Amino acid sequence: MFSAGRTLIIDVSLHLLYLIFDRLLSRLTLLGRATSSRNIELLVLRHEVVGRR
Repeated sequence: MFSAGRTLIIDVSLHLLYLIFDRLLSRLTLLGRATSSRNIELLVLRHEVVGRR
């Protein structure tokens, strides 16, 4: 029905939409948190980044 190239474009587009939606929801969740919760999460994420280097 669809060519392989078109199927790939559809798959990549859906994946991109999923990632955008996921980031948007995570940002909205972060806005609802208290400042101390945000600071703790940032410290944890920085620690994870340092561990991966």
